[in-house]
Amino acid sequence: MTYVRYWGSHFKHPRTCHLLRATMRSVRQAGWKSYLVCSRPPDDPRLAEEIFGAGTEIVYLPRPRRNFDPACVWRAYRLFRRLNCTVMHCDNMHTSPLIGAALAGVPVRLWSKRSMNPVYETMRKPTLRDRIAISLRVSCWLATRVLAVSTAVKEELIELGIPTGKLAVLPNPAEIERLSEETRRQVRTELGYGDDEVVFTTIGHAVPVKGWDVLLQSFAQVAKHYPRARLQFVGSITGAREREYYQCLNASIRTWGLADRVRFLGDQPDIRVPLAAADVFILPSRSEGNSNALTEAMMFGLPCIATKVGAAADVIAHGENGWLVERNDAEELRDAMLSLARDQGLRQRIVSTVLAQGRCAPTFSEYSDQFVQICREQLDANSTRKA
Repeated sequence: MTYVRYWGSHFKHPRTCHLLRATMRSVRQAGWKSYLVCSRPPDDPRLAEEIFGAGTEIVYLPRPRRNFDPACVWRAYRLFRRLNCTVMHCDNMHTSPLIGAALAGVPVRLWSKRSMNPVYETMRKPTLRDRIAISLRVSCWLATRVLAVSTAVKEELIELGIPTGKLAVLPNPAEIERLSEETRRQVRTELGYGDDEVVFTTIGHAVPVKGWDVLLQSFAQVAKHYPRARLQFVGSITGAREREYYQCLNASIRTWGLADRVRFLGDQPDIRVPLAAADVFILPSRSEGNSNALTEAMMFGLPCIATKVGAAADVIAHGENGWLVERNDAEELRDAMLSLARDQGLRQRIVSTVLAQGRCAPTFSEYSDQFVQICREQLDANSTRKA
């Protein structure tokens, strides 16, 4: 058996590398050859070494220029034929590699659907093209199994008429350890936070889909009623698509006089550090398939406020272990933030509930084992059809 994971992009974060390695290790333990397709080597060579350590060969092919890219179809077709591919997993992109796999006769073709309808990301009304969703429908038709990262993503596909029997929910894994109370005090001291300050934290990067502008608008009102509130943004602000949005956020900060209450921490090599400084985690996104930051913040033991996107409703029971608010609703978000800022006892009760419920996501190993089981089921179903 030969397994090819068509990642298509390049991996930039250690978390992605750890997940890929865990999956490849499980594939190798199943006795299959494994290959990973990327667009280019990672900036940090050590990340590629982790993949090689799992016994996987990395193949570099150009990223498709669009969903229907004839050059990508041809490259994928030749690759799958050359490797005699048995299981192809299309991840982080779709359509063109799936077409190439179908033409090459790959019997098991999996596609991970990681995001929801792009209209939420671009903040516009659905067009006829969005409702028809040709590329999405073609990808679902070509895949022998579509792996949705959350119940919300699965339900969106069902609304488009994709057969339920073709869909499975495979949530993102998460692994994180809490830091000691002593470390928390040290981190807060280094960042200049006092014991009486309530720190709200979000993790993402500076693009509109992450909803940082909505959070900032809400925080401006919170700060008026609760002067000891602080806000920290964690994630990249320097990318080509991020700089303009970041400048707009800074302009709002100056207009509302929040310069001494808001800070941007940039990318953090250890996400536990900003989480240790936080009292409340907020996911203000306009769209998510399954937010790793949210599940990690919950497992870290923070009370969380999240917009009703992606897997948020899968892991948060509103009012019990967190809060759910409507996307783009700055007033509802403000009210939830004020409730938690003013009531330390409420925050502590939420934390106790979160910690008592245990894990809200599979481990990397559990995810990988479940993925291999899906592959086996698809291979068995293909053998049955042939018989």
